[in-house]
Amino acid sequence: MAKWYLIRHGETEWNTLGKYQGSSDIPLSSKGIQQAEKLKEKMSSISLSAIYSSDLQRAYKTAKPIALSHHLSIQPLDLIREINFGEWEGYTAEELKKKYGKSYEQFSKEPFAYNFPGEGSLNNVQKRAKKAIEIIQKNHSTGNIAIVAHGGILKVIIIELLGWDISFYKQFWLGNTSISTIQLKQNGKHILAHLNDMGHL
Repeated sequence: MAKWYLIRHGETEWNTLGKYQGSSDIPLSSKGIQQAEKLKEKMSSISLSAIYSSDLQRAYKTAKPIALSHHLSIQPLDLIREINFGEWEGYTAEELKKKYGKSYEQFSKEPFAYNFPGEGSLNNVQKRAKKAIEIIQKNHSTGNIAIVAHGGILKVIIIELLGWDISFYKQFWLGNTSISTIQLKQNGKHILAHLNDMGHL
């Protein structure tokens, strides 16, 4: 049996400003770096078999302290990059409402039902998430696996693993350096052990 530790990256300046980051390669803030160190301490008692990370620096640099403390090499995986929001990136929700009006408002209410710039739809994101899940499962059928990525793609991965409807995307939130733990069963009936654990902060 495998156990996956799904971890969101540390805080960035754009997080504090409420800007859409998406595929933009935004660095960790000083607070985000501190959060990554606290996360490392939290993960220190867990024997990890592997650590995967998005290739965007805010995720990779969150993963690095964990990897170093466990003497593991990070396995970068572009399939777990954040959702690409195209021309929306760099804007806050309020700015997007003013600039794009109804098209953004529809998405913000029902992101699973409306298209958006960049990646196009959550259906496309689901396809990417499934590929990432397949690769990691193929490489690691057992052991504790850390996966450091981004709020949007991690929510889609959780939804896929647990067999939830994509409409659940709006029903939960993942904080910076939060840990969500899922026990993977051979029968496919995976178990959510923890969601959005931020007790280390």
